[in-house]
Formats: sequence, C-alpha cells, structure tokens
Amino acid sequence: SRTQLVERAGMDALGTARDPIAEQIRLLKDAGVDFLILETFFHLAEMKVALSAAAESGLPTVATMSFRPLVTQCSDGHTPEECARVMADMGAIAVGANCEQDPPRMLPLLREMRAAVDVPLAAQPAAFHTTDECQIPRDAFTEFGRIAKNEGIGYAGGCCGCNAAYIRSLARAAQA
Repeated sequence: SRTQLVERAGMDALGTARDPIAEQIRLLKDAGVDFLILETFFHLAEMKVALSAAAESGLPTVATMSFRPLVTQCSDGHTPEECARVMADMGAIAVGANCEQDPPRMLPLLREMRAAVDVPLAAQPAAFHTTDECQIPRDAFTEFGRIAKNEGIGYAGGCCGCNAAYIRSLARAAQA
C-alpha cells in the first residue's frame, strides 16, 4: 500500500517513497505471494512509483486508486479514466477503485474506468456513507454484487467498514 509520505511531505517525497514500497514488495515476493494488490493510493504519481517497483518483481499486480477529495479525480488531479489507462499501461492485470466511496458512488468511477481499458476491473467499496448516516445496509452490497457481475467487474470486495456479512452478501449476489 501507499507510504503516506506524499500526503505528509508532498510530491517531493516520491523518490523517498520508492524505497519502502520496493522493500515491501520484495518481502512479499520472498514470502511466496502469488500476486500483489496495490490499493488506497490517492495520488497517481505514487501509484506509478509502486507499479514500477511491482513490475521489477515480476509478480502480477492489481492496482486500485482511491478518489478524494472529489469523486471525479484523485488527489493529484487525474480522472478515473486517466488513472485506469496509466495503471493498465504500466502492467496492472486489473485496475479499479477502493475505499472512500460506498457502492452506488463507486459505480460511476468504475464505469469510467471500464470505458478506458480492456483489463479486468477491481472494486472494493467502503461500507459507509459519506453523509451523516455512517453504516450502509448489507443490501447495498447485495445490489453491488449483482451489478458487478452484470457489468463484468472481475474482482469485487470491500474496504473500510466491511465485515464478513457484507462480503457474504456481495458474493451471494455475484454467484446468483
């Protein structure tokens, strides 16, 4: 995952961020993982650093961005479409989004990404609204599972706020 160096120190920290990302990837590879998931990156620039390190490892890599403070772009100003293209062009075997949005808010981002790339989509929405109502019902994950299956989202899960009940709801709907 991201280092948080870019959030704390700005874009000048990109060079510094590469070493801990590459080290984490090396340790995971040495431990025998089958593939990598790069997730919760708010800046496309840092994702590019991570994808470069992942490519050097030779491991298949899934890459997902988190979009904030606007749903229409990541923190360094790139649209979901642009992010998807860059991640796919840099070798990600699946691209998508995770965290920050509940299922209904994440779907438009995923559809924009789908239109931009041919690789599978990955989605891990949060289980909370970004309004005063914090927890969303499991039915939202059931509906998301149905939509994910119908729209060809090949990797679906959950992020912050999810527990086993949400994932079971999503899985049942995706398998129906």
